[in-house]
Parts: sequence; structure tokens; C-alpha cells
Amino acid sequence: MKKVANMMGIIGLVFLLVCVCVLYPAAGQIGEIGSISVTSSPSGADISLNGEPINAVTPYTIQHLDPAYTYTIKLSLEGYQDWVQKNVNVVSQQTTYVSATLTPIPPPPVCTPYATKCIGNNLYRCSYDGSRWDFMESCEYGCSGGACNSVPPRGYISVSSSPSGANIYLDDAYHGTTPRTIAAVAPGHYTVSLDLPGYQRYETGVDVSAGGTSSVSASLVLSPTPSPTSGTISVSSSPSGAYIYLDNTYKGIAPLTITDVSPGTHAIKATLAGYEDWSTNTEVTSGSTASVSASLTQTSTPTPTPTPKAPTTVLGVIAALAISGIIAAKVRRGGKYKKK
Repeated sequence: MKKVANMMGIIGLVFLLVCVCVLYPAAGQIGEIGSISVTSSPSGADISLNGEPINAVTPYTIQHLDPAYTYTIKLSLEGYQDWVQKNVNVVSQQTTYVSATLTPIPPPPVCTPYATKCIGNNLYRCSYDGSRWDFMESCEYGCSGGACNSVPPRGYISVSSSPSGANIYLDDAYHGTTPRTIAAVAPGHYTVSLDLPGYQRYETGVDVSAGGTSSVSASLVLSPTPSPTSGTISVSSSPSGAYIYLDNTYKGIAPLTITDVSPGTHAIKATLAGYEDWSTNTEVTSGSTASVSASLTQTSTPTPTPTPKAPTTVLGVIAALAISGIIAAKVRRGGKYKKK
């Protein structure tokens, strides 16, 4: 029993010594920490410590850093180049100061290096770094497509109309609708024509000079309304439903309107079963409507006349009997003669 107690005492003593050896150095290191104060110009940059963001922006002091290590500070701000400082040392119970001046990211190139372009009649070339356009020369015959013209330039024709939207024809070649500027026209004389539905066609001549702009401005005139070349006949009947004929050509059942009738005198006839035919002449003028109203008359039905019958009289009967007796007597006589 004593041996067991002695053993437990030894084990407890060893455990106590181990705890003292381990915890004493750690307790000594609690005070051995430092910090890094980070500022930037401009401020507001995101801070990363040893490659890991710490969710803080400048100015900011990073605390509880172990002096046994070195640190890498990285600052990031939109529109600026990243700033990095390596091997930042920390001194126990002291603050190490890190200050950064951020460099703006250069703007994108203004142009493609050595490219050319025209500004007016002048030729420009992009600088080697793409930051600007440099003047090269003034072009005698004008500038186009990033190069000086080697021959005299062509001209322009500016065409407008009131109202707008008219079709443009240059010597019968279509060039869109007004308003429009026709470019690259060789010097010379041309005919400009404008067409717009409902308006009279407009034509004019125009001269084009090298490098110049000729203008055409047209006030379009409305086309006159064509005069009607035919008239109309409106036909009704009483009673309605009569068959209507125009110049002996059937046109339909009344009431009806007959259109596209040539000017002049025309014959109208109306027929209906049980009614007498009705007809008249009417005068038709261009652009107007002639009205015709047919009043039909019923057909009269004649009353049949009865045939008189001969009256039966006593004398007639006696005469008939007498004639019958004479005939019978003759028959008898004839029979006796034949027997002799």
C-alpha cells in the first residue's frame, strides 16, 4: 500500500514539474508581443497580412503580433496598384509603423500606337505609348481614311425637304430619303429629284465642286385632287324589292346604289311581279348622285264575262217532240215498204 502511495506521489511530482516547465515560458511570452501600424495615401486600402485579408482598411494597427516572426503587408485599393512590403519586423511591446504611398493605375491608351486619323484636313498619328495624338501634316487635297488624299477630293450634296421623308434621286440613282447628305460626289453637274406620295415631283440642277458642299432645299407642293369622272344613281322603289335595270342591264334589287355611271342620260326600269313595269330617264353628272324613286302600280285583273244560256221554253220542248215523232214515222214507213 505504501508502495502505491509512493508511486502516486512520484507521478504527481513529475506532472507538476512538467506543468511548470511548459507554462512558465508561455507566461513569460504573454508580454512579448508587438503591433504594426499601417497607413496609406490615399487611405481606405484593404490590408492583407502574410497573404491573408484581415478585414481592415488603412489607417489601422495590427496587434498581438509575435516578435519571433517577420510579416508581409499588402495594401489594395481600386484604381491603384497593389503595394507590398515584406520582412516587417515586430519588437516586443512596441509598434512598428508602415506607411505606403499608392500609385494610380495608368489610364487605358487613348489610341493604338502609331495609328493615324484625320481631323479636318490634318493628319495625326498616335504616340508610341498610345497616350496622345500627334500632328503629322496638313493635307493639300484633304484627309480621309487616316491618310492624305493623293487626288483632289470629291464633293457633297446636302438635300432637305419640307415635309421630310422624300425619296432622293441623283441622276435617277436612289440615295435614300430627306434629310440626307450625299458624300463622295465627283465634281460636275447633276439633277436632283425628290418624290413623296401625295406631292408633286421636285427636280432641280446642282453643281458639285471638289471638296465643297452643295445644298438643295425643297418645299414640296401637294398634288391636285383628281376630278371625278363618273357619277352615281340611287334607286328606290315602292314597294321595295323591284328588279332594277340600267340601260336594259340588270343591276340588282331596290333599294340600291349604282356606282361608276358615266355622265349623261340613262334609262332606269323597275319590274316587280304583280306590278306594271316602271321606267324613266335620269341625268348623271360627274361626282354627283342622281336619285330615282319608282312608285309601282299594281296590275288590274279583268273580271270574266259569263256566257248566257238559252232559256228552256215549252215551245222548244214541243218542237223537239214533233221532230222526234216525224223521224219515227218515217222509220216505220220505210220498214213496211221493204216487207212488200
